[in-house]
This record gives sequence, structure tokens and C-alpha cells, in this order.
Amino acid sequence: MAAHSNAYAAVKASERQVEGGRRWKEVSVSELGVWLGIVLYMGVHSSPAVRDYWRHNGLNPTHPISKYMDQIRFKEIKWYFHVFSPDLPKIAPTGRRLWHSKVDLILDQLRKSSQQYCMPSTHISLHKYMMRATGRSPDTYKMPSKPIK
Repeated sequence: MAAHSNAYAAVKASERQVEGGRRWKEVSVSELGVWLGIVLYMGVHSSPAVRDYWRHNGLNPTHPISKYMDQIRFKEIKWYFHVFSPDLPKIAPTGRRLWHSKVDLILDQLRKSSQQYCMPSTHISLHKYMMRATGRSPDTYKMPSKPIK
């Protein structure tokens, strides 16, 4: 993920070609681990705005994350964070969009971990339930033999 984020930042920097502004400092694996830890911390301790985690004005609680990363660096990594390589094709040779390729790396790791650590018992029941979806997506599949179109 660190390598993909750095590659994405390089692609975006070459597209902009703007003088001035902040230059991207490559993210390391350990720094990305700190960033992910902060994201998890923010999921547990919710605040109305991201900037509230770095405020020390007496009105907001003091969060320990400011000791590990400053707010500007957190936002930079958030802006360029990528799980997949930016040079992956976005459309298959058949013309279908490859929306899942962005998360395949994480899904493969979760699948391996789930198979390794989860030992289901012999008494498992699965219940299939179909409901009508009203959203619009180019990645839908209509199943003609099912009761809901």
C-alpha cells in the first residue's frame, strides 16, 4: 500500500506540473501503519471534524494522535492513499468495468486470513434473501430466473 500510494502521488504530481505548493514526501511502511492506526482511532473516538483531533484549546478533548503525526501529513497521506497500483487497467478487454480491482489486494488478504483463523462448526444455516435494489449502477446483473428483476 505504501508503494502504491507513492506511485499514485507521483502520477498526480506529473499531471499537475504546478510550481510551488507542497511536495510529496514518500510515505514509509511504518508511517502508513501509524496513519492506519489513527484512522482506526478516529473510528472509535468520533469528532465532528478531522481538525478537532489536533486542537488543544481546552474545548476539545486532547487526543494522543498529535504526538505521532501532524494534521497536514495525515491529510496528505489520506489524499494519496491507494491500495492498488495506479497503472492497473480500469476496463476489462470485454468492456466491463473492473471496479473490484481496487480492493482485490485487501480482499485476498481477508480471504486468506478468514480461511486460516475461522473454523466454522458443523451446525451452520444460511438464508438467502432477495430484495429489490433501487440504486443505479453500471455493474448490475439481471438474473432472469429470479423472482425480483
